[in-house]
Amino acid sequence: MRRTALTAILAFCITACAGPDRGWIAEARGRTQSRLDAQEAGKQPPGGIPDLPLFPFLYVESGDGWLALEKLWPLVEVGHGPVLPWGRPRWIRVRPFLWVDEFRGLSRTVVFPFYFRVLEELEAGDRSILHLWPFYGIHRETIDLAPAVTHHVAWPFFLVRHGPERWKVRLFPAFDGSHGYLDRGWWLLPVLKWGGHGQNEFFYLLDPLFAYERDSIAESAGDETPAKRRWSVRLLGGLAGWEDDRGRSRFQLLWWIKF
Repeated sequence: MRRTALTAILAFCITACAGPDRGWIAEARGRTQSRLDAQEAGKQPPGGIPDLPLFPFLYVESGDGWLALEKLWPLVEVGHGPVLPWGRPRWIRVRPFLWVDEFRGLSRTVVFPFYFRVLEELEAGDRSILHLWPFYGIHRETIDLAPAVTHHVAWPFFLVRHGPERWKVRLFPAFDGSHGYLDRGWWLLPVLKWGGHGQNEFFYLLDPLFAYERDSIAESAGDETPAKRRWSVRLLGGLAGWEDDRGRSRFQLLWWIKF
């Protein structure tokens, strides 16, 4: 009877105190990422009884090249996985002050808030961040489906971004200029914003006080017809306005009333 009770208590500790293997908490644990890396390499994660299954107070799991130690999770995480073809997964996290991670497709060293170094492989394109906060940082990533390099100086006050046939400059909060990106245009904060691309144009004055937008699917000005064009003027974000949608003009009142 006593042995059955001890077995039940031990089973409860293992299942209830080992920590979750699914959900956002599991995804945030270095132990989980190391297990995924091992499975991708064809190695079996450790099984059996953890050394100390007292998550989130103190959790220890080891064996066959594995080590996972968590103390007062999420404050402290230390561990490593077995040697894999692309290296050995390892992680040291003393949140929020220190992050040192090495996983497949991710290398991260953060000494918060002064130093950030992140190298990450993503489907949309690789990303790298090297930032000495707040003095200077350089970010390489994919923005609007194109590679981009961003230089930050005295973040968040000044940035310069450039990519293939596109650029962006920001002097916060006074000025913002962009060409080729989805947020293209010129912005004198918070008074004016204007710009355009092809047959599309926009102009804002003390947004939402006054806004003018013009959208066209025509490839050139000579190819444009009323059926390919839409323009609108809005006051106070739509309190009143006028729009012309493919040749049909309507007055707008109180955002949703049109006649």
